[in-house]
Amino acid sequence: MLTVADNPHRYQLRTPKPAIRVSQQADEAIAKAGLQPRGQRRREEQRHVEAAGRSGRSGTEAGATPGAGPAGAEGVGLANNAAEVSPQRDEAVRQRWEALNALWRISGHKRVRKCRKVSRMESGMVAARASASHGVGFAGLATCGSPWVCPHCSRRIAMKRAGEVARAIDWCEEQGGMALHLALTAQHHLGHRLREVWDANSAGWKRVANGASWQRFKTRYGVLGNIRAIETDIGDDFGWHVHSHVLLLLDRPVSQETAEAIRDWIWARWDKGLRKKGFSSLRRIYDEKLGDFVDVGASVTRATAREHVKALVGYFSKMAFELTHGQQKHGRKKAGTGRHRSPFQMLADLVAMVDPRTGELKEGYDADGFDADLSRWHEWELGSLNREQMPWSKGLKKRIGITDVTDEEAAEEEAGDDDMLLLPMETWRALRWHAWQPIRAMEEHGIPGLRRYLDRRGLAYEEPACRQDQQE
Repeated sequence: MLTVADNPHRYQLRTPKPAIRVSQQADEAIAKAGLQPRGQRRREEQRHVEAAGRSGRSGTEAGATPGAGPAGAEGVGLANNAAEVSPQRDEAVRQRWEALNALWRISGHKRVRKCRKVSRMESGMVAARASASHGVGFAGLATCGSPWVCPHCSRRIAMKRAGEVARAIDWCEEQGGMALHLALTAQHHLGHRLREVWDANSAGWKRVANGASWQRFKTRYGVLGNIRAIETDIGDDFGWHVHSHVLLLLDRPVSQETAEAIRDWIWARWDKGLRKKGFSSLRRIYDEKLGDFVDVGASVTRATAREHVKALVGYFSKMAFELTHGQQKHGRKKAGTGRHRSPFQMLADLVAMVDPRTGELKEGYDADGFDADLSRWHEWELGSLNREQMPWSKGLKKRIGITDVTDEEAAEEEAGDDDMLLLPMETWRALRWHAWQPIRAMEEHGIPGLRRYLDRRGLAYEEPACRQDQQE
């Protein structure tokens, strides 16, 4: 059973409501709402998914692609037709909401347990919004602002950061310069704790980007600034892997030879910083399959064409979309068989392994593997707390003209501008366990689709005062 109380990890977390099961209150709300039984719904969804082609998802709360309907209109057609809202895209939204449902029970962070669960409006209402320009979603909900733990907030934050990175690269090109992408890693093993590896990573970069030698380096190569993105994953064989992706903005184009010289200088200082924390970095290793040496501790890529620039932006924003399809298959593999997952993939595995109704492990999943993943997730929550995901060098945003927006502010950005429908908290309590269903109704048919969805289930809603005035 998925409970924090059973966590074998050495850190003690506050114990939320037990298990990743639907509570009695939620069961009553779901029954009142007349929602489709989960097992039947999933079988139908699976048949649709198997019949549909692969499709990505991007955009707002629901990830809808803006359609042909008028902006802000409540009429039909945010998508041109129902077929445009693909089952694959529905699955992505469903996975995010189910993961958040799980975090309401197992997270050790109070803000995460309230994220999109309760209203932050004085009225206690939740607003439904839909427009062709901003997509669809629910507004007025509390947010946690965690780029590391929350599948909803992290997505919004990363989309915001991706836009900032794209602007920085464009600005660098406008200055006649070039962007370099460096990847920096450290050696690690299964016995290292997350905090240890992360602290070593921070110490490595601190050694690089400080002191008189760093100032001379910037002058020599024309460094305008840097952006560092932290990426973390975990493997069954080698444990936590924290690495840095550094975007180095230069005021001039450089040759590949110069780029490699920059890489070597940075790696040498990076390794010295790691060693102060008891870690190290291998510069190169010999790959028997390739018959040559390959970069491991540090690598560099020059952005010499728009395709490279787009690739860099995508690389710096990919953490926004890591809760993708197919993670469930990892849960069936036993520890030590080469799994290599992001934290969100690990969370998806936890959700997939447990029956949400009973709180028991599903047939065919390994109990030891489940316990290990639960312990790792709690370690992840604690180890990532208050860590910055994408730090910029001092003054760079101001120089480019980018307004500094915190993670919390980015997570609070809502879909659209106007409240189209207001939902009392009693209605939201019934909807939040299956929020992807009313989102689908809005994607297909706009606000009228949501009204019909609520009316069929006898759930209350109100028209905003401004809309009542317009109708009168």
